[in-house]
Amino acid sequence: MFVEYIEGERVKAAERAAQETEESIAQSEREYREDRPDSDLDPWWEPYIAVKEAADAAVLKAEKRLGIRRLPRHLRQARKILEVGVPIVFAALAIVLSRASMYTFGAALVSAFTP
Repeated sequence: MFVEYIEGERVKAAERAAQETEESIAQSEREYREDRPDSDLDPWWEPYIAVKEAADAAVLKAEKRLGIRRLPRHLRQARKILEVGVPIVFAALAIVLSRASMYTFGAALVSAFTP
């Protein structure tokens, strides 16, 4: 679970960095077009699209590998609650059901150490 968290944070950081780079390049492209509105795309812009698609594919692959999908927030919260809640419920149920046996064991242990 801890490794998944770290990998998830890495994926988020990569997405943020890619988004910032994309915004920076888009700003440069807007400035370039404002200076020269009648020209075609700058030659460096075309490979950018291929790089962006490759980065998106890498992020999607990492998300699939980690089992992180873009689920709605309430579903992610429900999953976290269940990951913690289900084991707690089973532990409490096991303690309640074994209470009689625990009482007998405790009584036998106390009687073993009393003279």
